[in-house]
Amino acid sequence: MNEDEAEEMVESPSEYTFFVPKNARWSELKDLKRDIGNQLNKALAAIEDSNPELNDVLKHIDFNAKGGKRISDGKLQEFLHHFNRYRLRNEDFEFPDLLGAAYEYLIKFFADSAGKKGGEFYTPSEVVRLMVQIMEPQEAMKIYDPTCGSGGMLIQSKQYLEEHGLNSRNLSLLARKVILEHGLSAR
Repeated sequence: MNEDEAEEMVESPSEYTFFVPKNARWSELKDLKRDIGNQLNKALAAIEDSNPELNDVLKHIDFNAKGGKRISDGKLQEFLHHFNRYRLRNEDFEFPDLLGAAYEYLIKFFADSAGKKGGEFYTPSEVVRLMVQIMEPQEAMKIYDPTCGSGGMLIQSKQYLEEHGLNSRNLSLLARKVILEHGLSAR
């Protein structure tokens, strides 16, 4: 893919599950110097406004406050510089969806430390993998996850297609919230 094709894809919200407006992209935010908290808050609001399925997900996050105190621009700038040191793309990791695996690990870790079994909070990845293998997803299928906590079943369905040399780009991944809000039916 050349640079023009990549830019065209970025500007076309229909190509993505979530669209990130230009003013909310990392390239626009990573070098902020003043009024950083407000600008980050506006970026999250722009993402939510551009993606109705994210309604009430991002706008409540406030980069200006931590425990009732204002976070300084200096601290927020350190935060931005810290994350700018790392590329967080799948091709940069040991295996695809390393961040998802870390997220699942942390859910289990915190569940275990709270005296609960991880399975009370999420479906273990081995169980999800078995469910996906039984389901045998194919190109152009609609995959519906009625609980969709961490999105593990949807992610593993996509990976299943890729592992079997199938095109995962036209796989429809539907979560319960999207189904309810848009009146879609799972098939």
